[in-house]
Amino acid sequence: QVKDLQIFTPGNSGVSPLSINPFAPPRGITVEQYIPALMDAFKAAFDMESPLDVIFSSAVRKCYTKYGWKNTSKTGDADVQPFGLYEFILTFKELVASSAYSKDVRSNIETGGTFRLMNLIQQNSTLYDTVNAVHIHDFLSRPTVLELNAISGDEQKALLIALLLIQISLYIKSKGASSGQLTNVILLDEAHILLGGNVDGQSGSKAKNSAVQLFQKMIAEIRSFGTSVIIADQAPSQVTRSIVANTDIKIAFRLVERDECEIIANSTGMSNDYKEYLARLQTGEAIAYYSRLVSPKIISTPNFREKEEIRLNVSNSEVKEHVIASHSEKPFYECKWCRQCKNGCAIKVRNQADYYGGHIIILLGNRIIDKETLTKYMYKLHDLIIQYEKEDWHNLPLKVLCNCSKIHFLRKMLLEGKFSLDRRVIDKLLRDTLILGGE
Repeated sequence: QVKDLQIFTPGNSGVSPLSINPFAPPRGITVEQYIPALMDAFKAAFDMESPLDVIFSSAVRKCYTKYGWKNTSKTGDADVQPFGLYEFILTFKELVASSAYSKDVRSNIETGGTFRLMNLIQQNSTLYDTVNAVHIHDFLSRPTVLELNAISGDEQKALLIALLLIQISLYIKSKGASSGQLTNVILLDEAHILLGGNVDGQSGSKAKNSAVQLFQKMIAEIRSFGTSVIIADQAPSQVTRSIVANTDIKIAFRLVERDECEIIANSTGMSNDYKEYLARLQTGEAIAYYSRLVSPKIISTPNFREKEEIRLNVSNSEVKEHVIASHSEKPFYECKWCRQCKNGCAIKVRNQADYYGGHIIILLGNRIIDKETLTKYMYKLHDLIIQYEKEDWHNLPLKVLCNCSKIHFLRKMLLEGKFSLDRRVIDKLLRDTLILGGE
């Protein structure tokens, strides 16, 4: 067993949820340092044709300014307000709506930007819809596994990986040199999700090209800070040739396809005999190379899985039993008005409230056209929630569920974009309509 191992299952919040706020700089990093890296991460996952990239960058700047962040501001400063992806989407939509672009251009920006950002929240609300997050320090202070199988779509996986990598890189560099000691190892399995798509003589998407450039830069920078990166994939052609060329240590197990063998041979100075032998390697055998070797060497790797009795699969229930922290910080700014949630957020309540909020919008959304009708229905929502719970009891604290459902409903309504409210109005609305006291 690995001591203090922590496992996160983003996209599967019922096991070991992960929350990440892309707009919260790592501890000790200023906004001025963070924004360029943040833009790199989004460009590594999303294709951004002009003017989308310009609007996106402007929206990032405007959002930080809107919530009191200056160039020198850092996470935890007393004079800044935390904000997350939800608040950024509202700012982005406002900026697009007020722009001088034609209707067709605005429509394209909404398709390429707004809808993709909203999709992040709609598909993985526990992961992205939060002002709080697991700190990068917590990832690097103990062995950590991120299981991404529950996240659908390579684009969403690529964004999560890119966001974590840029935060890790900035945090590591802020801590200074490591005096030559290895302090962290990052293993990126199925690396083609972020680093695939480009082969010699062909150009991949702009997002993939940006991802490769970002990753190469990161490898070069963090190497001197005591951090090693291991890139693993089924075949060398799955990642870009430049990534293969710019890594030092290469270990290749059995490869049959000639094109795959050529990639490894060309990047290691391998003789024809070794290249031919790649297809005849037995179980546990590999060919290894690094820059201090004159030529590659054949190695044999022990069967550690058998020796240490390592299983191929671990059930969700086992992972859930060994979750070190519950990560129960309140996810939204609006949660501060829910008196019953003073001890944190219960993920079961949050998930059910998210469902109720969306369901009620389907029923009532078309009737709500302004602040007055919104206020009217906010007062009535608890009766509707009680009715739902009578029909299908979930054994959850009812007042907490009602308040949480109202908060989700309000946030979803504002995201629909029929009208907007500033924070002072939102604060008053929640103070007036949330249930006080008890559970």
